[in-house]
Amino acid sequence: MYIEEANQLLEPGYLPFEAGYKRLDNGIMLVAARSSLIGCSGKMIDWWFSFIEDTATYKLWHPTDHVYSAWEGECGTGKYIGGTHIVDEYLAGPPDIFKLKINFRDPFRIIGCIAVCSSRCKYGCACTYR
Repeated sequence: MYIEEANQLLEPGYLPFEAGYKRLDNGIMLVAARSSLIGCSGKMIDWWFSFIEDTATYKLWHPTDHVYSAWEGECGTGKYIGGTHIVDEYLAGPPDIFKLKINFRDPFRIIGCIAVCSSRCKYGCACTYR
């Protein structure tokens, strides 16, 4: 899925590619991991990503698969939008460790999230901090 197709994530049902990783035509590696976070609100997700500072806090999520964590840009101030999370992790278990850069972009700039959240608040969009 290209970033321009992100609105598909808000539609009900399953997408054709929801788990795994693949390289897109433009060279970007797409990692997909569908997670049913039952009872988890957008504010909780916002808190979690604001909380991750280093490898020790990132390992709280998955002590085995999460090997290394650092940040470029925003983080440590309680903000992460605009930052890049630098991680080393196993995506499908050992032996291959993937070195990833996870870019946190403003949801509004990608999918017009403010309008979506106001009409579909049941999704608990992480952009409710606005």
